[in-house]
Amino acid sequence: MDNFSALGISCLASIIVLIGVGVSRVLWNWFFLNIWLKISYRHAIDISGEWQSERMTSENVTETGIFIIKQYGWRLKGEMNVSYVGLERTDNKEFKIDGIIQSDTITFYYWNTNRRQRGVGSFTLELRNNCKELEGISAYFAPNPSQIHATNIKLIRKD
Repeated sequence: MDNFSALGISCLASIIVLIGVGVSRVLWNWFFLNIWLKISYRHAIDISGEWQSERMTSENVTETGIFIIKQYGWRLKGEMNVSYVGLERTDNKEFKIDGIIQSDTITFYYWNTNRRQRGVGSFTLELRNNCKELEGISAYFAPNPSQIHATNIKLIRKD
């Protein structure tokens, strides 16, 4: 066998291995998120769905948040859309969320999907009122990066 044939066979083998690893990784993620977490954590409270919060900021701006949460066992993923209205200011921001649920406590962090705008923070919430409300604290970076703010927050289930 000449050197070019050996090189071709080794390149082909490498490509087959990479494809196999990629397929197994996709299958494992699908299995883990869709089957294993649901089976192993089926006794957990389901908080999947749409939640809403509304509060008045210190600048008299109304901040309304819509949270779309998807639960995979103890893992949480989703989106948060926040609109700000008041004092000549109307703004809308989209965030991604990722977190966990343990007993009746939910913790998740969020980040802005637009890299040109700042936006990162976290929530620690507790289930209340027969799983119709989430209440707790939100911590986030203010426009000045050296300041961290915390505020009480209450989410109400919409669906």
